[in-house]
Formats: sequence, C-alpha cells, structure tokens
Amino acid sequence: MLAACGLDPSRLVLEVTESALVDDDEAVDVLHELKALGVRVAMDDFGTGYSSLAQLRHLPVDVLKVDRSFVADMVDDAGCRELVRAVLGLADTFAPTTVAEGAETHEQRLALLSLGCATGQGWLFGRAVPAAEFAATWFRTELADAVQARVSDGRRTPATTGW
Repeated sequence: MLAACGLDPSRLVLEVTESALVDDDEAVDVLHELKALGVRVAMDDFGTGYSSLAQLRHLPVDVLKVDRSFVADMVDDAGCRELVRAVLGLADTFAPTTVAEGAETHEQRLALLSLGCATGQGWLFGRAVPAAEFAATWFRTELADAVQARVSDGRRTPATTGW
C-alpha cells in the first residue's frame, strides 16, 4: 500500500493503544515488521494500559502519547502533577517523542512545558475537523486539493503541535 500510494514510510505513524499489545506477541511482531519498513509507531493512552515496564521496553515505539486523564487535573492537583512528571519521565525513557494529550488550557500548556513536555495535542490548538477542512485551512490551495483528493470525507485530523 505504501508503494502504491507513493508514500514515504517514515511519513506514516500507526497509532495503537498500550492495552491492544498486552500479551499479543503477534501484534508486536507485526509492529516490528512495520518498523523495519520505516513506518513509525505511536502508543496512544500511555500510562493507562496493563503492560509491564519490562514488556514496554521491547515495543517498537517512536511516540508515546500521555493519556489526557493525567493532564486534566495537573494544574490544580500537586499529586496529579507529580504523576504527570513520572509518566513523562517513563515516556522519555521508552520513545524519542512524547505527546501530552488533552491540552485544553493555557495553564495546562505552561505546566506541561515546565515538566519538559515539548509537544501537545488537544482543544487548546483546535477541535478535530475533517481532514479536507484541515488541509484547506492550513495548506496552500493546491496542496489542500491534493489532500482532499486522497482522503475520504469521514476521516478526522486531530490538532497536534509543538508548543
């Protein structure tokens, strides 16, 4: 499919949940095969799954996405903020890129920055929109037309950004 679409494999990020990989050696093998092709792998909802740290260190992950449940109360709750610090520390150990999900306020953004989190995703940056609308808003018209021609109407593009 990558060759048929002319897509550089490193431009594709496959997002999976941590719990989807628990005790599923076949799924992990498939991820290793995809990594060998150059596809990048993101683990969604990091910290809410059931895998052990020993298992996690063997997963072929490029991006760990810290679950929004950790971010939600971190501004007002010191214990929650320390939990976010710990999750970010673990994430940095296992993947080159960490994304904090659920960044909805400027205060959360500042708190995440103070903990060293360089990338966030959430409503602070924009609501999810159809991919064609995203392309039309953010890219030159020619590129938007090309993206719209390749994307089905039902897909959504989440707002993710470096701070």
